[in-house]
Amino acid sequence: MKWLVAQARIGEYVTYSDLVSRISAIHLDLDTEKDRAALGRLLGDVSEKTHARNIGMLSAMAVLKDAASPLSPGPGSGFYELAKTLGYRFTDRRLFWAEQFKRVTEHYGR
Repeated sequence: MKWLVAQARIGEYVTYSDLVSRISAIHLDLDTEKDRAALGRLLGDVSEKTHARNIGMLSAMAVLKDAASPLSPGPGSGFYELAKTLGYRFTDRRLFWAEQFKRVTEHYGR
């Protein structure tokens, strides 16, 4: 997802709803479970590819709408579930997300 890479280059996260508004190839409605699952699969594929390239999880750039506040939790639970299947181990979700965010922004910000 080129837009996630662009966000990583400037070091700014994007909400899922903003991300969906940028996807023109397909229409996704985050009010439906089916489309939320489709977005989750798309973000999962992206993170699996960047993880395999030792970049980290690029989907760390995408967060829940209420996560725009520095005190909120960040990405959805699917991000953390995927991380565990990729072999990451963590106890603090917020810290893990911050580490992944930093890792991808440092990689793409070069």
